[in-house]
Amino acid sequence: MPSSTTAPGEKPRPAAGLTPWRRLRARLGLLFVMLLLLLLWAMLGWAGHHWSLRLDLSATRAHSLGAPSRAVLERLEAPLRVLAFVARPEARRAVRRFVGHYQRLSPYLELELVDPLVHPDRVREYRVQTPGELVLEYQERRAGVRPGQTVRHIPRYSEQAFSNALQRLVEPRRPLLGFLSGHGERDPQGRANHDLGDWAAYLGEHAYRVSVLPTLGRTSPIPGNLELLVIAGPRVPLEETERHLLEAYLERGGGLLWLMDPETPDRSGLRELARELGVAVAARPMRQARGGGQAPETMVLTTPDMYQAHQALEGFDLPALFPGAAALEQLPESTPGHEPGDTGAGWRRRALITPVEDTGEGDARQRYRQHNIALALERDLGPAPARPQRVVLIGDGDFLSNTYLGNGGNAELGLRLVNWLLSDSGRVVIPIPRPPDASLDLGGATLSRLRTLFAVILPALLLLAGFLLEARRRRL
Repeated sequence: MPSSTTAPGEKPRPAAGLTPWRRLRARLGLLFVMLLLLLLWAMLGWAGHHWSLRLDLSATRAHSLGAPSRAVLERLEAPLRVLAFVARPEARRAVRRFVGHYQRLSPYLELELVDPLVHPDRVREYRVQTPGELVLEYQERRAGVRPGQTVRHIPRYSEQAFSNALQRLVEPRRPLLGFLSGHGERDPQGRANHDLGDWAAYLGEHAYRVSVLPTLGRTSPIPGNLELLVIAGPRVPLEETERHLLEAYLERGGGLLWLMDPETPDRSGLRELARELGVAVAARPMRQARGGGQAPETMVLTTPDMYQAHQALEGFDLPALFPGAAALEQLPESTPGHEPGDTGAGWRRRALITPVEDTGEGDARQRYRQHNIALALERDLGPAPARPQRVVLIGDGDFLSNTYLGNGGNAELGLRLVNWLLSDSGRVVIPIPRPPDASLDLGGATLSRLRTLFAVILPALLLLAGFLLEARRRRL
């Protein structure tokens, strides 16, 4: 058998396969493979920086925008700037993630993060009221989006709310609002404390056109393209011809926002019009308990627990201030058949805001009474599919005046009411998809077997196992 040992003084021979050339070639091959891996890694990094691939594998497509939102994005023709008033890093990440869904589908969207603590002047400029609020700017028009909820300082946004705000901005048709004037009403162009100049400017920023209607008559009727009439506390009686024009406007399906101060129906001569809508107005402002505070008794402060379930107030949780609100009483209908001339004929009336009044009389049960200070009326016009006609009655006009517009959620409440009054088929509706396994339907026989299994068989098996273990211990 050959031996691998070498004689003394003889140089050892290299083993087979480990010649210098083979060793160099192996090292060069390893270096080449490492270079290829580094090149592949660099190419993957470059591709990931320039391209992205997102797959939504959820059953409800919860991480993808719906078809209505994509349709609205396709109508963008100019840059749309989204200003997010957030300060915390986690809140900023949530905003980037939400707005990123829209940015991936449109190159026009630009996101700007604004720290409200560093830039309080911009907070006042854009009338931001809640942390995490988004302001959309498009062709000198603005629309706001508030988070639906905030969990651990992280805002949560609704696709429907954002897409609806986007829809209002890109919609070329700007609804026309007309303010009745000539009877001592609050002036939508005035700068006095009781006027509505700031609110009219706020509506203009949100894609609404505001006009002033002079005294109604033969030479100045209600325009045919008017979509919403605003009556803001007239103090001089309207003429009979003007009242007939108002009634004709409502008969043909016009929308109405009526800011009714306590003395409005008597001074304006519109008590019969209010009665036709099925509403009576108290002649004095409500008194609200202050709990030892310094505010006057007639200063009604409403909180979210006073807001009723209604589409106009969906997600609205800010307090509102009503300096002199009057209670609105819903009158009973005269006949079940709603014949012409009946009180509130054909209207579906819903309470919006119902604070509690402190009457100061009687015991605790009789002293505090709940009243309505805001009502929403709706009825269907024409054959199916019927077009809804909407009216909102507010027992106070001061809450939208220049003095009180910036208090609490007054400005947003007024905007929400206008949005609801003018909402139509153009509103973006995002359907809520349901997962296929959201519900489990079991037949009666299956339920009986499950009851027998969990109520009889499993307890019996556990008892038997216990007896067997105890018997085994005793044997040991």
